[in-house]
Amino acid sequence: MKFTNKKILILIVFFLTISFNLVKGVSQKDNSKMTLTFLGKVYVITKTEFYGKFERVSFLSGGIEGTKAFIEKNGKNTNNFPSFQPAGNEEKDISRFEDILKKIISNYTSQGMEEKDILRAALDGMLHSLKDPYTIYMDPRYYEQYNQAMGASDYSGIGIFIELDTKNNNHLTIVEPIEETPAYRAGLRPGDEIIEINGVETKGIDIDRAANLIKGPEESILVLKIKRKKASRPIEFEITRTKIHVNSVATKTLDNNIGLIRIRIFGETTKEEFERALQELNGAKGLIIDLRNNGGGLVKAAIGISSHFIPKGKTIVTIKEKKQEVVEVSEGFPAVTKPVIILVNKYTASASEITSGALQDYGIAVLVGDNTFGKGCVQSITELKGEGALKITIANYFTPKGRAIHNIGLKPDINIEMDEYLVGREKKDIQLKKAVELLKNK
Repeated sequence: MKFTNKKILILIVFFLTISFNLVKGVSQKDNSKMTLTFLGKVYVITKTEFYGKFERVSFLSGGIEGTKAFIEKNGKNTNNFPSFQPAGNEEKDISRFEDILKKIISNYTSQGMEEKDILRAALDGMLHSLKDPYTIYMDPRYYEQYNQAMGASDYSGIGIFIELDTKNNNHLTIVEPIEETPAYRAGLRPGDEIIEINGVETKGIDIDRAANLIKGPEESILVLKIKRKKASRPIEFEITRTKIHVNSVATKTLDNNIGLIRIRIFGETTKEEFERALQELNGAKGLIIDLRNNGGGLVKAAIGISSHFIPKGKTIVTIKEKKQEVVEVSEGFPAVTKPVIILVNKYTASASEITSGALQDYGIAVLVGDNTFGKGCVQSITELKGEGALKITIANYFTPKGRAIHNIGLKPDINIEMDEYLVGREKKDIQLKKAVELLKNK
């Protein structure tokens, strides 16, 4: 797929190992680019590309409601606050929306509020009206963080992947603490719900604000309050941030000459890292590809990895957009002919499901573990020339056999339930043990 100024991704988690010198407990959005003209750009892009149902009146009303909620949150009086009443056609509706916003700005900037912050609240309200947690505005600072995370650079942080769990009322949830990071050593587990960050409650929080609260300078202290399954009361963790380097791919040779490849995220460098891993494990009798707790990433990375297993020209994934259907096929890279097992669990999502679903459909790999997450929608990132980027749901995807994944997931060939926090703990990792057992007998 070719998109100008866009990255195509299917990412469910945000990589939290990034740091800026923020005041403890304060969320800092970069609202410097907010103008009415900018909101107009977002309107056009969303109307044109959003895969779900776009309703103009709901979208514009959401912007006004967003400003009202923001102003009330800042302790201002909203009696006689204007509401959006549609005029009957697009041009008049947009004009009326702009007029209302100008009045709101005039009224509340005179009371000490910033125009850019009011406009950001309108933008957030517009996007929130779509009822799609994956469609968001990434301001310049947030977008820089995203690009750094996808590039697997060095960061100062605690080393966790998080998500807003759409199957649990968007509660802020830890997908994975990365091995040998402060989060891992402190005892954080996949599935832990973060209920407070440095004393700030997370109910209703968005990923942007959560990220800003969690990150911080090296050697600073982060306090997380965690709700854990089967725990009688919340648990508090005090963690020191530090510099972390995390590659997206890690390898290990297990007993019986079995190669293990762990893919944490499908990023910009994942294909190249995966190819180096194949070279390192060239003499292995079989491969285990561990996609557990992998929330996805770039479609092109999933295509690149799958192309080492699926013959050239064969379908890897079908992406159905609003106005077209795109079939992504194998590029036919040097083939891996060893027996393959893919480990999956309920946090295996999006790009991970593309790879797993394709190899399962062709009978190339056996899936072992739990049913996967079921994120079968695709986002694009439209860069906005120094104004950040808009991440928007543009399509649904289907496996080579036409299977829909969204809200369904992939059913493993061999189902083995296991607590997520045991992933990677070899003595207790019964899913990994089963994979080794299967390959040992090949």
